[in-house]
Formats: sequence, structure tokens, C-alpha cells
Amino acid sequence: MNEAAASAHRPLASVDPPPAVPSLSQGLRDKFARGLTYDEGAWIFTEHVGQWVGAPASPSAAIAKMGWQDLSGYEWNVNAFHLEDYAPIRVENLDGQPQISRED
Repeated sequence: MNEAAASAHRPLASVDPPPAVPSLSQGLRDKFARGLTYDEGAWIFTEHVGQWVGAPASPSAAIAKMGWQDLSGYEWNVNAFHLEDYAPIRVENLDGQPQISRED
């Protein structure tokens, strides 16, 4: 092996410190701490179980009734979860358009 090939196998030196690992917001940690329920392959936040008025008896029955293609439609409807409600980011309005910084 020549010197060029040998140097290619060496790990790259880190020139910048690694970015800080973001942590979950307290609200999101609390939501997960209240638990998840698994039913027919679907993951539902436990606090949302039983909150869908008139819900079919099972995920498969809900999928059939609502015409969803898969479990994601069921999970989306039952969980009504929006990560942006828990993400610690700043959104600024620039010229009437919401903007999120690259750092966020």
C-alpha cells in the first residue's frame, strides 16, 4: 500500500468541537413519561386513548372506516401530535413569512 492509500485509511482529525446534543423539551419528556400504548401495530400516546369520540373498536376497523392506506393515518388522527408544539425553536417573521434559523 502506498503512502496516499495509507493516509486515506486514517480517521479525519476533528477541527471543530462536535455540536451540542439537543435535549427534549420538558413538555415532550412529560408526554413520553405518560406512556405509549401499542395496538395492532399502532403507537398511541396513552393519554390520547379513548379521546376519539365515536372511534371504531380497533385500529384496523378505523382504517377500514376512514379509508386510510395504513396505520400512519390512524396514528396521526388519534395522536394529534405536532412536534413543533414541543420543539424549543424560535420562529421569526421576515416579510410576512415564518423563518427558522439554521441553528434551530
